[in-house]
Amino acid sequence: MRWIAAAGLLIAMFISGCSTPPVTSSRGRLDIRLVDSLSTPETRYLFQNLTNLQGKAILVGHQDPTAYGVGWKGVPDQSDWKLVTRSHPAVYGWDFAGIASGRDTASAGQLKTLVRQAWNAGGVNIFCWHNGNPVTGGSFYDTTLAVKAILKGGSHHDQYRQQLDRIAAWVLQLKTEGGTPIPVIFRPYHEMDGNWFWWGARFCTPEEFKQLWHETVTYLRDIREVHQFLYAFSPDCRFNSEEDYLERYPGDDLTDLIGMDNYWDFGPDGAGLEGVRKKLRILSRIAEERGKLAALTETGLEGIPDSTWFTQTLYPQITSESVAISFVMFWRNADKKHHYVPYPGHRASADFIRLMQKPDILNGSEVPRLYQPPGH
Repeated sequence: MRWIAAAGLLIAMFISGCSTPPVTSSRGRLDIRLVDSLSTPETRYLFQNLTNLQGKAILVGHQDPTAYGVGWKGVPDQSDWKLVTRSHPAVYGWDFAGIASGRDTASAGQLKTLVRQAWNAGGVNIFCWHNGNPVTGGSFYDTTLAVKAILKGGSHHDQYRQQLDRIAAWVLQLKTEGGTPIPVIFRPYHEMDGNWFWWGARFCTPEEFKQLWHETVTYLRDIREVHQFLYAFSPDCRFNSEEDYLERYPGDDLTDLIGMDNYWDFGPDGAGLEGVRKKLRILSRIAEERGKLAALTETGLEGIPDSTWFTQTLYPQITSESVAISFVMFWRNADKKHHYVPYPGHRASADFIRLMQKPDILNGSEVPRLYQPPGH
């Protein structure tokens, strides 16, 4: 079975395990340190195991996979992914929006169950945060200036801390039945180089954005003592050099994962596949140099009109020379128009299955033990 081969590959390339800093990588990086020096053992194991897989095998994932799909919602142990491939994905994407707002307590409980189920399946949980505008109460697309107002000393700083308190309280209860804290990759303020969210490049300076990141991370880590987070920095694809990419980068001491969201370059108006490869190589190189994970944190083709898009368009880019990423995540399946992975009967289902059959692509049923010490 392929999962046995994947586990064998992982064990073969692991060196001795580590549960205290620094994390040692089989890729030759001898001084990799996490943002949180008090990270739980499982969080550290997740980082090291993904690091050692990076450049050798790629996990694949989906946003909200087991919460809903095309034509269904809230069906136990179901996902469009599983209906097509007979396995859930390896990476499960979620959102802190409802939790931080405090308006959706019923869904918060359901989400906790789904995250635990993903953990039990050996999957990776990653959270973005489509935070509504904290100044106006509008949506995340409301670009009224807000970043400066929520920084320390700003008019809405206390309200912002209350949002972080809600996230922390929820996460601190996110444990297994045996009481083990479940690790989470947290990627706040994604696509910050764009101009569609209130935290975007047009609505705050690089210095203000970095300060927001610093205050967010240090409050969760040091004040609320959340120690099960890995922190992911994931701009959109609006960069053409390392300098561009790092313009709003908050620093090595506050970042565990280097990511990119990229839909645009796969479309007719983007930089094309050459641009996709170039940008993946840039973030791979930055991650390697700085001892970070790398990932394509969001991508996909809405509606998937190309029946061979997964194997003929996406796969050659994510496995091209000098690209080393740990996972790829597709966006959500809302309905027959807005979806990014096939559902039963979809024109791209056969090609999606072919992608899952690639030896260097790991579906949910093929993921090695990511939360145990290397070599176990």
